[in-house]
Amino acid sequence: MIHFGGELQEAEFRRAHSGMVPRPQRWFGISLLAILALALLSGRWRFMLNDPTLNWLLIAWFLAFAIFLIVGPRGAITKIWQNAPLLHQRVDGTISEDGVVWKTPSGQLNLSWDKFIAHRRRADVLLIYTSLNAALILPRSYFANDSDWSAANDLAARKVKAR
Repeated sequence: MIHFGGELQEAEFRRAHSGMVPRPQRWFGISLLAILALALLSGRWRFMLNDPTLNWLLIAWFLAFAIFLIVGPRGAITKIWQNAPLLHQRVDGTISEDGVVWKTPSGQLNLSWDKFIAHRRRADVLLIYTSLNAALILPRSYFANDSDWSAANDLAARKVKAR
């Protein structure tokens, strides 16, 4: 039985959330900016000589859209963090061969492994999904030592498929 406990920090929540977002979605805005930059740097800007006003408006819209795709999700994560009081509660619990016990001042969950659909490991955050968009967030800081952290990751990997 592996014990864990602690309070989730905003930086840990941000890393966990970035782990939940599919990779193509994370890089889409940056990819659009790169395409725009390559088009302009490669000399493709000459098409603007025909109708510069319309084309500059198109480029401005494209640039604004790409920037929104990069900045927008970060603002959403901040808003979620600020408006979700359950994220700020202390969590204590255990991980065992039977499942996960998750205790907060608001209540307790006793979940057997068959209630989880997937897990995802990052360098310092373990996510164990209960649905496509909901997961238990277990940052490295919740565990007393490296062996407990490693054992929790190994147990999740054995019991639940990777995502």
